[in-house]
Amino acid sequence: MASLGGWNYRIIRHRDPLPKWMLKKKNKEFREKYYPNNYIEWFAVHEVFYNKNGKPHSVTNDPIKVIMEEFTKKDFNCVMKYMKQAGNRPVLNYEGLKEIKDETVKSSGRINNKSSKGK
Repeated sequence: MASLGGWNYRIIRHRDPLPKWMLKKKNKEFREKYYPNNYIEWFAVHEVFYNKNGKPHSVTNDPIKVIMEEFTKKDFNCVMKYMKQAGNRPVLNYEGLKEIKDETVKSSGRINNKSSKGK
């Protein structure tokens, strides 16, 4: 077994197939407007583990939840500091753990990402 090179938090892009109800003919207009690539794309923070050469080799199945058996603000802030550092690293695809080269990462390729704030 190869020695491990450590771990850190990373933002991971997931791409899930559309649910069956969304594939129905009656939902075509909605699907084409909001999910033109025919998948749901979402992002989450995961723990990523590296091999001895510093290349990602595995990732936690589920996104990280901050659960503490004993809570102190100091410990909580320490965890948050390390999780926040994930924002300074390139986003990885969940499948294959390859870096996303495009600096502009959009959810699902949506064309209209306007906020509903103020409506």
